Amino acid sequence: MVQWCKPPSCWFILNTDGSRCHADNHATAKGCALLVVEMDVAVVVHFLRNSMLSSHPCYTLVRDCLEIIEGGWIIEIRHVYREGNRCADCLAMLAHDAANGLSICPEPPDELLTLISICPELAF
Repeated sequence: MVQWCKPPSCWFILNTDGSRCHADNHATAKGCALLVVEMDVAVVVHFLRNSMLSSHPCYTLVRDCLEIIEGGWIIEIRHVYREGNRCADCLAMLAHDAANGLSICPEPPDELLTLISICPELAF
């Protein structure tokens, strides 16, 4: 069964859900240094976990990601099926629909609350 798993104590989870954002260090500035990075693209997980030849077409992008990852974080990178984190999928869809691709929500959006009410195991 595919389902979301709560992170270990003192850890945070970043689920990219196929999305991307600019590296502006908001997380480390707020004290988030223990991070589980989840994504639904297995090949990207493979690229980030394994060495890559500089001739590979994705080398520069992967190198840039690794430079961010190595900048003061303790990180675990893992693959998760989209169905394994439906909340992240919901939030990513809302962000993609936003005017500038970014939404800052002081409260959970209604769509997310609806999802959690249908599937209470998604909340912790």
